[in-house]
Amino acid sequence: MNALSNSIVTLLLFLWFIHLILKTKPIKESFRGVIIVLVIGAYLLIDGWSVIEAHESGWLVILVSLVLGFVFGLLRGCTMKLWYNQNAHQWLRKGTWLSVVVFILGMVITHIIIEWLTHDSKVVLSISQTLHMGISMLGSRSIWRYRLSKKNVSLSLKKI
Repeated sequence: MNALSNSIVTLLLFLWFIHLILKTKPIKESFRGVIIVLVIGAYLLIDGWSVIEAHESGWLVILVSLVLGFVFGLLRGCTMKLWYNQNAHQWLRKGTWLSVVVFILGMVITHIIIEWLTHDSKVVLSISQTLHMGISMLGSRSIWRYRLSKKNVSLSLKKI
C-alpha cells in the first residue's frame, strides 16, 4: 500500500473508534474489534517493513506507539461509564466526551512523538497509529475488567 491508502485506513479506523467510544455497548468477552484493528496494523507493519527498517528509529517508534496506546487506553477506560441493565441482564459501557478527548489527546501526542522520531514518514506514522489504536483497546478493556472486579462481577461478566 502507498502512504495515501495507509493514511485513509488510519483515518477510517480513527472515525470508527470515535463511533465505538460513544456507542452504548454490552460488555462481552469478545476481542473481535481488537483483533480486527491489530490484524490491520500487522498487515500495515508487514507491508511497510522495509520503510520501518530504513528508519534508524523505526522500531523505537513502534514500541513508543504501543506503550502510549496502552497507557491512553487505560486512561480512556477510566472515563467510561459502566452499569448493569436489569432488563437486559447485562453490563453495558459507554464512553463520554472526556473519553473521546483522551483518545484524541493520545493520538495527537503519539503523532507528535512519531513525527519527531521519524522526520515525517507517513508510512511509519500510519502503521504506528493503527497499532496504537488496537493496543489502546486492550488497555481500555483491562480497566473495564478491573472496575467490574471491584463491583464483584465475575470474569464471565454476569451479575453476581
